[in-house]
Amino acid sequence: MHGWLNKQVTYAATQMLLTAESMGYDTAAMEGFEEDKVREVLRLPLSYWVVSLLAIGYQKGPDKYFGGRFGISHTCFAEEFGKPLK
Repeated sequence: MHGWLNKQVTYAATQMLLTAESMGYDTAAMEGFEEDKVREVLRLPLSYWVVSLLAIGYQKGPDKYFGGRFGISHTCFAEEFGKPLK
């Protein structure tokens, strides 16, 4: 159940982040939180799982340095691992 829930929340969170950014907001999915502390601050019942936290708002200050991304040939493949897209 926990694995299924994580996937469903991820799908919904992705849509929320994309929608917020299309409206001009800055967004960030957050990880590394302590679920029990979040539950305590938000006064959630113990039967609730905190799967994800989303920050949505306006960024304050300059962007941090962007280190870049891997090229598409490093992350996307056709048919099988290592076979480049055409």
